[in-house]
Amino acid sequence: MPTPAPTATPSIFPLEIVDGTGETITFDAPPQRIVSFSAANTEILFALGLGDSVVGRDAFSDYPAEALNVPSVGDYFAPDLEAIVAMAPDLVFITFESPKEKLLEVGLRPLFIPAPDTLAGVIDIIIMTGQLMGRPEEAAALAAKVERDIQEVVSVVSRVAVGPRVYYEDDPGLWTAGPATFIGDMITIAKGQNVAAGAQGAYPQLSNEFLVEQDPEVILLGDSPFLGGHGDETPESIAARPGWGDITAVQNGRVHPVSPSLLTRPGPRIGEGLRHLAEFLYPELFS
Repeated sequence: MPTPAPTATPSIFPLEIVDGTGETITFDAPPQRIVSFSAANTEILFALGLGDSVVGRDAFSDYPAEALNVPSVGDYFAPDLEAIVAMAPDLVFITFESPKEKLLEVGLRPLFIPAPDTLAGVIDIIIMTGQLMGRPEEAAALAAKVERDIQEVVSVVSRVAVGPRVYYEDDPGLWTAGPATFIGDMITIAKGQNVAAGAQGAYPQLSNEFLVEQDPEVILLGDSPFLGGHGDETPESIAARPGWGDITAVQNGRVHPVSPSLLTRPGPRIGEGLRHLAEFLYPELFS
């Protein structure tokens, strides 16, 4: 199911924002001290020139490099509430609902905005964040740049009639991303044929037999130790799986470690992420 789209009134205060639970939250002025439990939101804030407003970050917020100078306060699975309270933030950005009640209980103000499942949704969140932070012009400029980056890739792949069959691996348990996800939207925009298109759920677990039968022409590894990946899979380990030696992508040397932060993080680098993906699908068009 698509995530609820965040909505905001025009860039004036008091500003009303409807969060992911449907609750309307009113802001009388731009927040000054932010704790970000979203790597994407952290990137947006820094891209808007608001890095000094970020007083705390989650463990996954690792870009830009300056973000690493901000104290880490855990992650959405295990937030360090004591440390967050000590930072005296006037806003805590979250993209999962689960920490919301805990944050409210200790007197903090969370803003729950679900991560978008489309590239267009990222543009909306950039604009909303700019309004909230009193930087609407900067947000409009950033959104325009992101849109230009996306359109550059769209223009290049426009000459492609039908793209290759693509399997994105998020986990060696054969978990992947379906079409109704952020990564799935990237694959669709790049005209790739997602082999998980007919599977159930947004992030389905596929079977070995199914993948061999689907015969992907390009395999993208988000679970590789390279490019910031979080696993141990390599083109060699993929080729060693039962039956995978006959898969077209393996035979043609088109098993590629990818950067998960570019492909899974719905922030201001999505145009770069789309190009990152498209270059693996059509190296001849981006050489």
